[in-house]
Amino acid sequence: MGRGCSGSTISRSPCSNRRSSGAYTTDEYDQDWGYGTLEPKLGGDCFGLHFGADSRRFLYVGKPDSSGEHPVLLCDTDDAPYLCVQYPGIDVYLGVHAGLIENEGAYGDLAKDARYAARMKEHAKLNMLGKPDIELGYSDAET
Repeated sequence: MGRGCSGSTISRSPCSNRRSSGAYTTDEYDQDWGYGTLEPKLGGDCFGLHFGADSRRFLYVGKPDSSGEHPVLLCDTDDAPYLCVQYPGIDVYLGVHAGLIENEGAYGDLAKDARYAARMKEHAKLNMLGKPDIELGYSDAET
């Protein structure tokens, strides 16, 4: 067994394996939480990234934006299973975590930043059914 990007134990190689959203959340949370129901609608591959406690961040390789970048999405299961565009690309994700880009860290808050708003909106349109975030009700989640 390996260690997942967030520290969880998984049976796959961490960070380098491409996984579907359902497989990724199952590996990270030990259950799907309903994210697998989004696979037929969203497609794309998930590559786990570091940082986060209850929430997880992953590079989502679905449809790139007009600049050729793929978004970093965030999933969380605290109040209800939740998915959002957290960063408009790996470039911004790395910049924030290197301390080069200021960010308050609230879910999806870069959509309000004039530098990234257009890219965040484009990723929502291309990769998130046109929504900046998706909240799955507990009735949708596997228990």
